[in-house]
Amino acid sequence: MKLIKIIIVFTLTVTTNVQAFRTVKHESFTDPAYENFKAIGVVVKVDSSSSELRLEIEKRIIKYFNKAGVRATAYRKLFPPTRQWTSIEMNKILTKTQMTTVLLVNTGARNKTVTPFMSTTRSNTNIAGTYNSTSTYNANGSFSTRGNVNAKATTDSTTYNTNLTKTTAEFNAKLIDLQTGNTIWFIDVLVKAGGSLFTTNKGDAKGVSKRIVDTLIKDNLVIKGKRIQ
Repeated sequence: MKLIKIIIVFTLTVTTNVQAFRTVKHESFTDPAYENFKAIGVVVKVDSSSSELRLEIEKRIIKYFNKAGVRATAYRKLFPPTRQWTSIEMNKILTKTQMTTVLLVNTGARNKTVTPFMSTTRSNTNIAGTYNSTSTYNANGSFSTRGNVNAKATTDSTTYNTNLTKTTAEFNAKLIDLQTGNTIWFIDVLVKAGGSLFTTNKGDAKGVSKRIVDTLIKDNLVIKGKRIQ
C-alpha cells in the first residue's frame, strides 16, 4: 500500500486597468502694479491643521526656492511661537535677514474616497489517499499486478481585496510685499491623486509646493538660476 498526497494551488486574479497618478491644476493672478517685481527674500508661512502637512510644505517650498536662487526661510524659524512678537521686533529681523516678501499658504478642503478595484483568490487543494495492489505469478513465468486507488480531496480558498484610494486637496497662496502689505500675487491649487504612493500628505505637499514655485517663476516674479547670496 502506498500513500499518495498531492497539493494543487490555484490563484485567480481579477483586476481592472487602474494606475497610480497625481495631477495638479492651478489659477494664478499678478497685481498689475507688480508686473516688474522680483522676489528676493521670502518668508514662508503655512497655515494648516496638520503639523505634518505644514512642515512638508514649508520644507519643499524652501527647497524649490533655494534651487531657483531665492533666499527663503520658514516663518517660525524667524519668529518662534514662544511669545508675542511686536511689529518693531519683526521689522528689525526682516531688515537684518533681507526678507522682502512673505508667502502665505493656506490648506483647504481635502477629500478621500476608497473604492475596491482588485480581487485575488488563492485556493489550495489537498489530495490524499491509498494505493492497493495485488501481484500474481503466472505459469509462464510472468507477473501480473492489479491495483486500485482510494483518494479524497479537500479545497481551501482565501480571497484578498485591494482598494484604490483617491484624494483631492485644495490650497491657495499669496505673495505679500512686506513694505506695503499689498498682495503681489495669488494662486489657487488643486491636487488630485490616486494610488497609495501618491495619496499622502507628502504627495500633496510635493504637488502644491512645486506648482507654487514653478508658477512664480513662470509669472516672472522669480528669476530662475540667479543665486542670491
